[in-house]
Amino acid sequence: MSRIGDGFGELSGNDNYTFIDSNGDILVIEKRAHNQPNYNNPSDESNYAPNKRAAFIGSNVLKFSIESQTWQQFEFPALSEEENIAELVLTDSHGNVYILLYTNYGIIEFKNLFKWNGEQFESIEFAFPDPIEIKNEDENGKGKLEFFAADGFNDLNEIVIFTNDGNYNIKIFGVDINSSSIRYITEIPADKNGSLGLPIGGFVSGNQVVISYGMKYLSRWEVQRFLFIDLESKEIRDIDTNGEYEECPQITEKKPITTSKIDQNWLTAGGYGSNPLSFIGTVWVLKNALAGEGIAADWVKLEGIELEEGNIVASRTNNPVKIYSVNKENVVEYTLGDEVFE
Repeated sequence: MSRIGDGFGELSGNDNYTFIDSNGDILVIEKRAHNQPNYNNPSDESNYAPNKRAAFIGSNVLKFSIESQTWQQFEFPALSEEENIAELVLTDSHGNVYILLYTNYGIIEFKNLFKWNGEQFESIEFAFPDPIEIKNEDENGKGKLEFFAADGFNDLNEIVIFTNDGNYNIKIFGVDINSSSIRYITEIPADKNGSLGLPIGGFVSGNQVVISYGMKYLSRWEVQRFLFIDLESKEIRDIDTNGEYEECPQITEKKPITTSKIDQNWLTAGGYGSNPLSFIGTVWVLKNALAGEGIAADWVKLEGIELEEGNIVASRTNNPVKIYSVNKENVVEYTLGDEVFE
């Protein structure tokens, strides 16, 4: 490990961000309170707070150059003033960063796509699929939606994104930057989602997608089972793991784990243990998830690595694999060995 720069403490007093690697830069996208009094309220048990955090209402981007080890700050105006909007930050295969806006409640509907041009987020022309109506009586008919992106890209070089439709059906879409379009691909129906899990991440290799999920009402990550789908054959099945992995970090409402696709493996770094709530600075690799039906996947802990508490960023390139811990005091770099590919 090596300290490669000061943290961003003097640039921001905020405490909620999205961190992402972009072509040798670490982008820190500030998120601010986005009130939704007509949709998101304290009586809605599916939400943790009366408001959510978002960047699209207008915010700042802090950029750390790994080469020069310096910070820059950029302010950008609101990308939308609608109340019923949520966002998903995406990265394409060239390291370009985007913010995708979509309707947050009641309907699967993509609204706008914005690309970071180095100083601002600019709107780009994009073709979106027809909206999909949803209904969820458990949430007073509102049907809250939250999209997640898989690490990696499919055979068409698409970014694969997915959401629970409010009824435990997982809808899957492909974002094609080259053709400037999003298409609906398929779904994992609720009767094949045996644990009724809510997707929170995953990775894609070719046409094979591994989806990681959490459980409703529990702020934890399911580390022992995953969902698998082949986007071409539409095969759907569970992937089980070999052990209980009590040390493996859990996703909590405070901060998600950082993930990255490494060849046929899936790397997870940092996170917070749920009992008690404390930072866990370990790095794990999920192996054999794509080995085939009947073969259990396995979590392997990388020994000799202890991450400094902070916001963990995984490098987009894998030669070599690097991880960064970013907080208000320091930027620390870690270089991983070849064991992540084995």
